[in-house]
Amino acid sequence: MVEVPNRTRDTLEEAIVEHILPGTHIMYDGWASYAHIDQINGGIYSHSVIIHDRNFVDPLDDRIHTQSIEGT
Repeated sequence: MVEVPNRTRDTLEEAIVEHILPGTHIMYDGWASYAHIDQINGGIYSHSVIIHDRNFVDPLDDRIHTQSIEGT
């Protein structure tokens, strides 16, 4: 994990590109600043969204969840 000064799209994109390998599948909580992940550098990342108000686990794929990261 990396500390960032704010949660804007530009800040998060910079942190993603600097710290996450191309080809990584990123899971996030629906925060709007992450919505463009699949467009960074021509689509080098894929993503799934888990919105906690609705689900903790993707109802279509129980391998997609955010519980592991929240324990760190």
